[in-house]
Amino acid sequence: MNELFEEKNKTFKQEEIKQNREDIINTHIKISKDNFVSSSIIESIIFFQLFITIILSLTYIILKKRDKKKV
Repeated sequence: MNELFEEKNKTFKQEEIKQNREDIINTHIKISKDNFVSSSIIESIIFFQLFITIILSLTYIILKKRDKKKV
């Protein structure tokens, strides 16, 4: 009787450990996905800022050249 109880207890502990591992892996995957999304949003913002900066710089250069031609 005692051996049967120990065997069931051992099996239960193994299942519990397996479930804990799966939970940890799933949590890690979720965190990784969240980090990827936030990092891609940040990258998009940075590229947008870079694009705007380039456009403004080109506009400034063009306007400066026009002013020189007028004078």
